[in-house]
Amino acid sequence: MAIRGGGSNEPGRARRSQALMPTTEGLAAGAAPRPYRRHRRPCAAQPLPWLILALALVSGFFLAVPQVDIAASGLFYVPGAGFPASDVAVLEGLRDVASLLVVLVCAAGLAGLAAPFVSRGRFLALRPHQGLYILAVFALGPGLLVNAVLKNTVGRARPREIVAFGGDASFSPVWTISDACASNCSFVSGEGASAMALMALVFVLPRAFRRRAGLAILAVAALLSANRVAFGGHFLSDTLISWLLVLLVMIVLRPLLLGHRGRAMDAALAKRLKRKAAGDPG
Repeated sequence: MAIRGGGSNEPGRARRSQALMPTTEGLAAGAAPRPYRRHRRPCAAQPLPWLILALALVSGFFLAVPQVDIAASGLFYVPGAGFPASDVAVLEGLRDVASLLVVLVCAAGLAGLAAPFVSRGRFLALRPHQGLYILAVFALGPGLLVNAVLKNTVGRARPREIVAFGGDASFSPVWTISDACASNCSFVSGEGASAMALMALVFVLPRAFRRRAGLAILAVAALLSANRVAFGGHFLSDTLISWLLVLLVMIVLRPLLLGHRGRAMDAALAKRLKRKAAGDPG
């Protein structure tokens, strides 16, 4: 038996530590020591409610203080010249880099998903369920939710199109339906959403690489999103809310396509392909 805490005046932390320590009798009997388990933070154990709360808080803030969007975009606006950052070749090149990264990641996901069908059941390092997860994140996040629905529904004009920055359209806060724009509008940022969707890689990489990869992708997403604000293409709120929406899609899809369900999908696929190769149509 594990040694329990001593008297009632012993701190709870010490009791929990001792409860996880093996006894001398257990070690003598060949029992493996029980590893110390760190308690996971609430936001790591249950990220979905925290992301919903973050989305509500960010949206509420920009609804309550919409002038923040004007002020943030105004940092890059020059009267009479518009948003001069949009004419900087290096910054424009960042958009091309972002597009290339998205294409490469989606191609990797497609390769992982399609490999068993074209290589006699052989899997790549990126398993089929992992490739499916990456493709689903991009299709449902940046593809469906952001570009197909929100950007063609809300009707928010881009910063460079509003009166405050030399245009003729009216400014509207986040989540406010407007007729200032007909299609491909400012709310929310499609490129910001695609940049954050790269974070799907973190969930399929080995654990040893996840933290570094996550920080690197976050830095890339921040740089690319700031680039869009500097161009007058999006408000600050457009980028932040697009990030949170894509993260919500990732978290919702994660238990459906990764973990034990994902591995079961791969096993079922391998079994089916093996039967097909053996000439058994069942």
